[in-house]
Amino acid sequence: TLVQGTVVKFDRGEEPRLIVNVAFITEGTTDAPVILTSLGDDAHQGDTLDDGKLEKIPLTNGISVIGASSTAQISNTEIYYANFGLIVSNGASTTLASTTIANSRSGIIASRSSLVSENLILNDIDGLGISGNDGALLNLASTTIHNAIGGGISLASGSQLIADGLVINNVGVPLSLSRSFATVTDAIFDDTTGRGIRLSKLSTLVIASSTISDTALEGIDIRDSTLRADDITLVNNKTGISSLNGDVTIHNSVIEGNDIVGIENDPAALPADNP
Repeated sequence: TLVQGTVVKFDRGEEPRLIVNVAFITEGTTDAPVILTSLGDDAHQGDTLDDGKLEKIPLTNGISVIGASSTAQISNTEIYYANFGLIVSNGASTTLASTTIANSRSGIIASRSSLVSENLILNDIDGLGISGNDGALLNLASTTIHNAIGGGISLASGSQLIADGLVINNVGVPLSLSRSFATVTDAIFDDTTGRGIRLSKLSTLVIASSTISDTALEGIDIRDSTLRADDITLVNNKTGISSLNGDVTIHNSVIEGNDIVGIENDPAALPADNP
């Protein structure tokens, strides 16, 4: 257990990290979070190496929770300058509350495991904010992902997502599904360099009360997948919705102000209450 105010600095390289094989708990507070960071990070606990301010802070690794008997409860914790902030794999389970991962190469990687989070922030990530693979189960409440170059959330190979209150912006693609399933409510996806949402390879997305805007390409791109949308807003995208061999149903939604077309469908079988 790491108690409030604890600062742990890891050496650079691939191996230094915190590996959880049984149970791990952090008990930070709003005023005194637990900090996991690089030895080169002088912003926390000063210049540990006495080497002056580095132009580029070397990356270390974060937390790895591995195996069916492994659990982690991480609260009010901040992870900086990591090759990966958190890995959960091989049947492990992790709960996050009021946690931040920033200035890192990858945010969270979940594989054959479960992750539950509330008030999660991922900021300034070179790769993906959250990656779920091989049947990962993700339950996210009030999650913000900003400036993740590789994309916001990517699910593959039978992974599942339940998300409420997602805010994802200034990323590649906020949400990408491949052979996966997601239920999303009260989401805001905007200011992206790619698509807003990408569905492929028999994926299913159920989305409600959400806004997708200001994307460089399609607001929602569907390939051989299923979309069920209710009360969504698609505005100021290059194309609102593009579907190829998709099963698409839209209710009570606004699709307007898109550069090329609101809905592009092939084959033409797109039922909608208000197209």
